[in-house]
Amino acid sequence: MSKLVTIGVRIPEEILKDLEESAKEENMDKSTVIRQFILEGLREYKREKAARLYKERRVSIDGAAELAGLTVREMVDYLIRKGYKSSYSYEDLEKEMELFRKS
Repeated sequence: MSKLVTIGVRIPEEILKDLEESAKEENMDKSTVIRQFILEGLREYKREKAARLYKERRVSIDGAAELAGLTVREMVDYLIRKGYKSSYSYEDLEKEMELFRKS
């Protein structure tokens, strides 16, 4: 694991109570639970950002997967679960198949 550093964060009491409850339920200390939630949030942020960039056609599916830290298959599955629709048409497939046949 990387070197750990200490930071100070102000959070509402309600969130602190939820964190303490989660730590108790998971039989972990508060710091570990907080690190896990932050890590989970960062992973989701990266996936959402990659999905948005893919939807905007600013990156390929390969690029989106790399940004998200996923395989291409995992990225496709993520996009499907999130309801993203592909702009890849049947005509696009036909064109690619024709190019494949010619090569």
